[in-house]
Amino acid sequence: MDVFRKAISRGLTDVYLSQKGCAGRCNLEPTVEVIEAGKNPVKYGKVDTEKAQQIIEQHLKKGQVIQEWLID
Repeated sequence: MDVFRKAISRGLTDVYLSQKGCAGRCNLEPTVEVIEAGKNPVKYGKVDTEKAQQIIEQHLKKGQVIQEWLID
């Protein structure tokens, strides 16, 4: 959460950040779900600080889904 909060405070826009409880896949937590208008939601599993930074740089800023980290 802190990585995403910092990115937002540094100018990352069009992002809504919220924290949720377990959605039944606790073994994959922490998870990050990216929801974009007109697209299917994308869920990333076992997100650590490094992965969070890559999600921001590649997915949120460049629109590139990181396939190898996706969960169903």
